[in-house]
Amino acid sequence: MITNIAQILAALATFTIAFLTFKYVRATRAMVNEMKVARETQLRPYIIVDFEFYKIHLCDMVIKNVGNGPAFDVKIKFEPDIVYREPDIKLSDLPIFQQMAFFPAGKEIRFFFKSMIGQFGEDAQNQFNVNLGYKDSGGKIYDENLSLDLTLYKNLAFLGVKDFDDLVKTVERIAQSNDRLEKQVGRLTEEVKGGLKIDTFEIHSITQASKENILAKLLEFKNIWDNLYAEDIKHQPSYFKTKFKTLAFQIVNFVSLNTYLEESFIQSSLKVASEIFELSGRQFYADGGASVQKFNEHGRAIIALIDEIVVAQNQPRKE
Repeated sequence: MITNIAQILAALATFTIAFLTFKYVRATRAMVNEMKVARETQLRPYIIVDFEFYKIHLCDMVIKNVGNGPAFDVKIKFEPDIVYREPDIKLSDLPIFQQMAFFPAGKEIRFFFKSMIGQFGEDAQNQFNVNLGYKDSGGKIYDENLSLDLTLYKNLAFLGVKDFDDLVKTVERIAQSNDRLEKQVGRLTEEVKGGLKIDTFEIHSITQASKENILAKLLEFKNIWDNLYAEDIKHQPSYFKTKFKTLAFQIVNFVSLNTYLEESFIQSSLKVASEIFELSGRQFYADGGASVQKFNEHGRAIIALIDEIVVAQNQPRKE
């Protein structure tokens, strides 16, 4: 009898130990799995694509790795594909979307996408699906999809916007065409060189002007370039081109109404006006920043010409 009881107790003890061992193994396995997931999360890359607005209606596209680990072999596809620059350059044609071998944690690529003026019509392409494919440092493949919708920004993007777009329309009504304006500038330059008096000019009707007006316009360009644009690509240089064109014609207009000014001042002012006009016609392309660099070099050369004029005017006159 005692032997049977001892056997039963031994069996119960063995079962209890086995059960506890089983529970311990399960708990240990769960803990290991949690540690593995936590480690993968800590090292996981996480690529996102989004839009950000600045200066109200100008839109940047932003690609960023918000994860904690680097991404490898990053490929980004858009459906439908997006026209980036007319007539046929699409986002899929840009090297950064075809494949990036390495994209470290925290890295951000930001570039100008487009101006949203007039982009919320019925035919505008403002909704996109984005497919992102990449690997982590362990070779694990991630295949994710995002939906981007620019119409969400509609009311924010154009809240009370009246800016250079309205100025462009005004200049177009006054000038009618760039060809006509260029001919006027050329004709004016030839007449000034010949010492002829100019009674009228078709851009503006200004009855009185002075050397101070011309210098003010030269310094206005310098102020815009140094303080507003400041050679910062985020300020979008194309945003200032219309203003620069307007300044060029204002300078020419003031010169035309002041034929009594010194010949050297007239010629140097007309040269600056011509250079500003040429600067306003420069185009920008997806060329790795080369066109922006040429724009900046041209602008710096104009600033140097303006500085020479200002220095010359500050020198004491010889009696």
